[in-house]
Amino acid sequence: MPVEELLAAFENYVSNNVPIHILDVRSIQVTSDINDVTLLTREDIRRISRPKIEALQEADILADKALLGCEEWEDWHKGDLTPLIQRHIKYAIFSHRWSSTGEPSFNDVSQRNDSSGDGWTKLLNFCKKAKEYGCDYAWSDTCCINKTSSAELEEAIRSMYRWYSSAEICIAYLERSSNVKDFGTEPWFTRGWTLQELLAPRKTKFYGKEWNPILPHVPLESNDKEQHDISSAIEQTTRIPQHQLISFRPGCYRVWEKLLWASRRTTTRAEDMAYCLIGMLDISMSIAYGEGDWAFHRLMETILQRCDEPEIFAWVGQPSPYSLVLPSSPACYGAIWDSQMARELGLQPSKGRQVLPAWSSNIGDRTFTLTKHGLEIELLIIEAEMVAIDESISLGDAWLTLRLTWNLPGSTSTRETVRVHTDVRRLYLEPRWALGVINYEKAAAAGRGQLRAGVSYLCFLLGSPYNPTRWTKFYTRNPLILHCEHEVEEPLRRVYLQQRSATQEYLPWLKTVAVRD
Repeated sequence: MPVEELLAAFENYVSNNVPIHILDVRSIQVTSDINDVTLLTREDIRRISRPKIEALQEADILADKALLGCEEWEDWHKGDLTPLIQRHIKYAIFSHRWSSTGEPSFNDVSQRNDSSGDGWTKLLNFCKKAKEYGCDYAWSDTCCINKTSSAELEEAIRSMYRWYSSAEICIAYLERSSNVKDFGTEPWFTRGWTLQELLAPRKTKFYGKEWNPILPHVPLESNDKEQHDISSAIEQTTRIPQHQLISFRPGCYRVWEKLLWASRRTTTRAEDMAYCLIGMLDISMSIAYGEGDWAFHRLMETILQRCDEPEIFAWVGQPSPYSLVLPSSPACYGAIWDSQMARELGLQPSKGRQVLPAWSSNIGDRTFTLTKHGLEIELLIIEAEMVAIDESISLGDAWLTLRLTWNLPGSTSTRETVRVHTDVRRLYLEPRWALGVINYEKAAAAGRGQLRAGVSYLCFLLGSPYNPTRWTKFYTRNPLILHCEHEVEEPLRRVYLQQRSATQEYLPWLKTVAVRD
């Protein structure tokens, strides 16, 4: 009698964790050519593998569990059977940078088109490596997705993180590297899609030039991501903490850190800069090639619906073309790469399996909401006076010096200044200025926020037009940080960062803030 729980787990696994199309490498040998590789469907995998599962008895399952190093369950029926299924459906998955000379497509492989060229050679080498690691199947993004089917393409993109995490092994090909010293100039570390391909797999082996292993003396069964030489070089190149390489968990938390990792990466298609992040963030959005920058705008809207971390506003630079309150790309988070600045703001890399926000629950507004009126958020607003403009910078930019005046209880007024790199062309239209502090601390009294001496605070640059109830948030090139010299307590003000089309604004880099009574 087959074990029914295992069969149910098998059906669920094949339907959700096995790619739609996959390469059969069971017949491939060292001397084989690419014609020995055939393309299978998910249904083929179900047909081939089900008899093996049906033949298993409870004793076989317990033996498999022992091989996996799992503690014996008194009642294994209630546990996660996925690791047992994976032992019988092993597939390798490929991570590489597409070459400019062309890659074999789905039609090329399925129709047995001309199989000459560097792309085919790379695919064959990958399939041979997959067989070396005991895998019967292999998946490559170049030829295992039928891109003529919009439904299949969308499912592949939305499922890709899960496919990488379910693979027996990920084989990463770094074609310009010979050893870890080359990682700093390796293009694989600059591409958008390879970020999730680095984090998602349970086990990865890195190969470099001529398909030589990056770590030639490490045993075949080892996980390269657990090797200190590899993980240390990756951390230095990408700023991703070493522990995240082996214990990363997807989710819509510490979003600022994940976008920071993506800030120096690029994609050929603008849409892919959003699509390559949805698996890491564990969010869902439709796929629509042709939408361009709108894709990242939709991604940020989706994030703000689930994220409650004010750290997400730690970005500067061009806003989205479609919204004045959202960044245009992950590159807007790149300014936080300055480790000193990150320490000043308390934005430290994640530690261990930490999933908590960088800022405590007592810092900033965690109830911000994206509404049809814009982003509703509570800020500590400080009046400021513009005292100097350095217009020596090209392209209409200037360094603006603002002076803050504090009316502190029991003392005379005190002053301090902040400098910000911004656009000068609108400055003279604004009779009043202010800073909107994001990471203030909540005071004991309800509705009030406090700033502490010696602490740094991240701010919005706000200007007031002729209507005193409205504020405008300016585009800035540098993070506006207030190094507070005094203990300050002020009322908090709930404002709207209005989300209007940038193309309808007089200046596309402004955010208009309306203060609600």
